[in-house]
Amino acid sequence: MDSSIHWVQEVTVTSRQLGKGLGMSTRITVSSCHLGKEIQEEITLFSKDKVIKNFNGTAVEHEKG
Repeated sequence: MDSSIHWVQEVTVTSRQLGKGLGMSTRITVSSCHLGKEIQEEITLFSKDKVIKNFNGTAVEHEKG
């Protein structure tokens, strides 16, 4: 599996409350371009009662969703 992302154009992070007692959902969307093809990857993370503010040792900015 190729885990590298080439020519990143935009990264957005959105968190939202899932419902009473269900915790938070955090979605990371990465838009990139490789060999002339536009690619959009999404990662969805779940946590109980907490917004994920750090991912792989890097702080992430959030947009409320």
